Amino acid sequence: MKITNRLTVITAALFSVVFSSALLANTDTIKEPIKVITFEKTDLNGTTLHKAAALPKEMVIAGSNNSWEKFMYIGQVGVGVWQSEPMKLKMDPQSIDEYIFVLAGEVTVTSATGTVNTFTPGDSFVLPAGFMGTWETTGLYRQLIVANPSFVE
Repeated sequence: MKITNRLTVITAALFSVVFSSALLANTDTIKEPIKVITFEKTDLNGTTLHKAAALPKEMVIAGSNNSWEKFMYIGQVGVGVWQSEPMKLKMDPQSIDEYIFVLAGEVTVTSATGTVNTFTPGDSFVLPAGFMGTWETTGLYRQLIVANPSFVE
């Protein structure tokens, strides 16, 4: 009985020390509360975008190589708005998984096997890494992107 009681006391003491040090470690690393990140309507309507770097020439099959962007959040995922003039791009292959919500305009995505999908404002889709085909916008096109933050580079 004495051994069992001692083991119980030692276990409880050990647990207290480990638990207390974990709590102290957590309070030391958290300097301020994590806040919700909000976006302004101007972020989504395209008025606060800035000129993006030109896409690689080998990607642009036809149309403009003019686009604008703004990244509102970069963490374990990246969130941004991208806008372009009419263009047709070769996706050979798509380098990252990308969730897309169409804000304005129209995009037609055609797979290498000929499957055609057209998306308009309010539509959303995932363009997976490895996708091969074409991406074609008509008129001014704008999208919300959620992807691996490597798309910023």
